Amino acid sequence: MFLTKKFKEELIEIQKEKKNLERDIENMTATISSYDRQIKDKKEELKIVKGEISDSIQNQIYDANFSFDFKKMNAFSVERIKRKDDEFPVTVIGYTYNSEIREWFFYCSFDTHNSLVEEFNLWKNNCFMVSL
Repeated sequence: MFLTKKFKEELIEIQKEKKNLERDIENMTATISSYDRQIKDKKEELKIVKGEISDSIQNQIYDANFSFDFKKMNAFSVERIKRKDDEFPVTVIGYTYNSEIREWFFYCSFDTHNSLVEEFNLWKNNCFMVSL
């Protein structure tokens, strides 16, 4: 096969361009890999910071003490739930105000919650005891 000089020159240019594109792809791939590592590192840092914040909040929750006057609140229930958007479970006190049913949501430790339930049950049992 006979190639013209112009065709050979064009072929050489195309081969150079191909090598340049391959080098560009290698450089971009390396850059993407570097960015991927940086993203992974930042995600790990974020997990650590979130954990520190979470621990701080959790410590505050566990250290908190609560006292309620269930009679004044017209309380009818004490429950523990995990809401979709909350990181920690919440305690809910159901009560009535002006004949309207309401709920009070707050954070507390599991032990504090159980103490409140015990206190509520004692109050409820004393409140609704009937002499026979």
